[in-house]
Amino acid sequence: MTEINRSTLFNAYMNQRVRGLKPVAALNNARNENPGVPYRSKKPEPAVYWLTDDRGRRDGRAIIGRPERAGLRTIGYVDADFHNGRWEAEAGKSGWYADMFHDRLYQGVIFYLPGCNGATRVVPGYYDGDAGTYIVHFAGMYTDDAESRRASCDVLLGAASCADDIARNAAEEAQEYDRAWQAGAQWMQLAEETAETWQRVKELQTERHVLRARTEAGSFPSTCDALRDAVRSFLNVIRSNREGQARLRNGEDPDFYFYTGSSTLCRAFNDGACETVL
Repeated sequence: MTEINRSTLFNAYMNQRVRGLKPVAALNNARNENPGVPYRSKKPEPAVYWLTDDRGRRDGRAIIGRPERAGLRTIGYVDADFHNGRWEAEAGKSGWYADMFHDRLYQGVIFYLPGCNGATRVVPGYYDGDAGTYIVHFAGMYTDDAESRRASCDVLLGAASCADDIARNAAEEAQEYDRAWQAGAQWMQLAEETAETWQRVKELQTERHVLRARTEAGSFPSTCDALRDAVRSFLNVIRSNREGQARLRNGEDPDFYFYTGSSTLCRAFNDGACETVL
């Protein structure tokens, strides 16, 4: 918005206020009088997006873009191989892979959260490097006594270990989802290839019928044999693709196996296949 636009809208607003209108009504009238003047809503984005379970109830997890906006102070990031309780790893330098191709990384992280009467609270969570957001588990909060004024070593180690476990479990679930989605994508690719191959078979069959209908067919036997071999080869491709689709649909493909009894993974498969298969 330019300075001229601000002045125009402000002057119109003040004119409405002088007439005795209340602020909201004055602003609405000013905007109606100046429809070409752009304006932006100043409504702030929420600092915390609460996650829910399958029943739509909050389960203590939240998505946070900037921890400081949610009142959190970052203590540090947890090493994926959590042996000696180290949490000084940098963001994105260690963690658990959350997809089949190792492009997405989840890393444990712990935060300070101020408590009542000076009590120290440590909150575990993990950092999603691909999305650039934090998933914080407030339900798994670690609390220390108010007298110490700082978290003890045991509390920090416990929270760091919990954060690493949360990151690992979330990465495993994300990998399962990604594997099911990739299985659906492979299923769709085989379906498209089968459709194209079947169309080619129809074209070859048409060529055979046209050739057979000709009266002068001196080279018909050799040409017919070549077309027959091509059709047989294409039919073998179709048969192989359909067997591959069956393995993918049943979650039995060695590279894209998944549990078909999970409704979440079935939805992931359907999303990858771009149609309802399961």
